[in-house]
Amino acid sequence: MAEPEASHKPQHEGYLWPSADYDRQLASVRDMIGESIYLVLIKPSDINLAVTLENKPVTLLDVVDFPAPDPARRLYPHMLILSDGRGINLGHIARLSYKQAFSPNAEQIIYQQDALLKKFLFQDRRLSPQSIRDTSRIQLARILGKAEPERLE
Repeated sequence: MAEPEASHKPQHEGYLWPSADYDRQLASVRDMIGESIYLVLIKPSDINLAVTLENKPVTLLDVVDFPAPDPARRLYPHMLILSDGRGINLGHIARLSYKQAFSPNAEQIIYQQDALLKKFLFQDRRLSPQSIRDTSRIQLARILGKAEPERLE
């Protein structure tokens, strides 16, 4: 089997896959093998980005190479093997922490996708009657199998 590419650096400023400090964070994650960790999972869909903060710790059993990384599907080059039987790709994890599930301090954060969190979760929202109407029309068109209305920025 071919070795995975050693460097996973972004191609240009603002590039989200993987983050600029991916290799450093991956080393910190590997150091936590055998320890209890807390997960914040992300699940992107066509119309939203779901975030799940898990309040029960799981033991990190291993970090394995993922054979088919794919930025379009948010599949990073590594996967976590957890004590609850799950294998989760790092591209589907927004944050890993230890000792504290909610609002961990900086020393307790093992891995975090800063660019993703800033761009999609913590940016200012412009929720207005017009934006709700536009989103509703797009979703309704998808449900009815019609052509989507043109999107305005």
